Amino acid sequence: MTHPHVTHAELAALVPPPGGEIHWPLWCEAVPDLRALDDTPQDPVYHAEGDVGRHTRMVLAALLGDPFYAQAGPERRLVLFLAALLHDIAKPQTTRIDIDSGRISQPGHSRKGAVDARILLWEAGTPFALREAVCRLIAHHQVPFFAFASKRGEAPERIARRLSWELALPELVALARADMTGRTYVGQAGAPAWPTSSCSRCWPARTAAGTHRRPRPMRTRG
Repeated sequence: MTHPHVTHAELAALVPPPGGEIHWPLWCEAVPDLRALDDTPQDPVYHAEGDVGRHTRMVLAALLGDPFYAQAGPERRLVLFLAALLHDIAKPQTTRIDIDSGRISQPGHSRKGAVDARILLWEAGTPFALREAVCRLIAHHQVPFFAFASKRGEAPERIARRLSWELALPELVALARADMTGRTYVGQAGAPAWPTSSCSRCWPARTAAGTHRRPRPMRTRG
């Protein structure tokens, strides 16, 4: 990943307010690796909108129009915006195209993206707590999509409890909501809308309503 000399203050100054404008060229100057997203294809079954760059800009636009983003304070908006901006930053390096079917996948892009974002934000001087909040959202941004179909058979409530020690679940749900809103995909017309209020039978809605535990403080050895 290319890391220009960009400071945390410069990144923060580019974060738009709710309903604001996304200055994509300026972001590409600050984070040059964003340019590669426009040349990175995605599987049309899940991303009929096209390349990763287009998807990322759609996600950012959805986030800026989300009531949760509007209600968040400046620091939390910074965390949400940077997480959305960088959530697919590792797709160019992880893209695989099946030679037989032509299907496109990007295995491991969430975990690698969190690592790449951590290096970028560390070099920019982003405060530790904000940096880690961004990276944890990136690392887990796909989890809400599969919470009800865990490959390990893990119950959604257990997933929510486990993740609540690492990150703010309402922020994860807001990011996932923007990620789904900022795309077109097969079957989209019949898909239910992502909730924005409490629903006792829906894990994403419950977490969005704020029913999550705060992370425990890190223990240190004296």
